[in-house]
Amino acid sequence: MLLTAIGGCAKGKSALSPDPAAKAKGNAEPMTTFVAGTWGVDVVGIDPSLVSLFGRPQGGRGARFTDVYTFEPAGTFRAVRLRDGLRLEGDWKADGKQIRLLYKRANEKDLTVWAEEMRAQTREDGGSGTDDLVWEELKAIRDKRDMIQLGSDRKSLSFLAKVPGIDGTRIPTSAGYLIRLKSSVKVD
Repeated sequence: MLLTAIGGCAKGKSALSPDPAAKAKGNAEPMTTFVAGTWGVDVVGIDPSLVSLFGRPQGGRGARFTDVYTFEPAGTFRAVRLRDGLRLEGDWKADGKQIRLLYKRANEKDLTVWAEEMRAQTREDGGSGTDDLVWEELKAIRDKRDMIQLGSDRKSLSFLAKVPGIDGTRIPTSAGYLIRLKSSVKVD
């Protein structure tokens, strides 16, 4: 796993916790300044402003993260999927109140090369009819996690998904919310 807690010995998922001191985005603060940092994807998929009012469903204990995104001020990002360590990299750019993500690499390889290798490995492992799963997963990442916007609580971010059949229309997606993590968390 590529997650560490700086200045401590905690590693992996246990080191991930929301930053209780996270501040809301100010009106004059540029999105590029606000977004820079490390964010966890909360899979509960509930608007964080509602969680602060009503608590987590089923007595949940804090955020449950599936991925960690680190946005660099220079316009690059890294993401780590916690269940299998898949590392994604790319560029990000502020576009008004939204951030556009362009995924370029997976596990340090060009995204298309990585996908071809995964398809070949699936065939070698005797996977029948699963070739398209790799492409479907890439399409899901590109369609559901290629744009984010400021959350209604002005502290979190939410992914915006493309609406099939309607050009340019996007809606908040079930891909989760991004919640700022404590500054001690680092994705290598």
